[in-house]
Amino acid sequence: MRMYDLQRACEIQLMLQATGKDAVAVPKAIQDNIYAQAKVVHSGSTGGQKAWPSLLRKAYRLDPSFME
Repeated sequence: MRMYDLQRACEIQLMLQATGKDAVAVPKAIQDNIYAQAKVVHSGSTGGQKAWPSLLRKAYRLDPSFME
């Protein structure tokens, strides 16, 4: 799950850079809240269980043969 988050962050950064515009800084309070939410999804009793099923559905939708 953390690798997925990293990949998405990189994709978003590349899309932003492709526009040639300056990035807008995200306020620290929002960053902290996102970090707290990610900790719930990636650790503790959930351990990625909340997001993994949706990622599997997406993988099947994009390429049903990925599990072969």
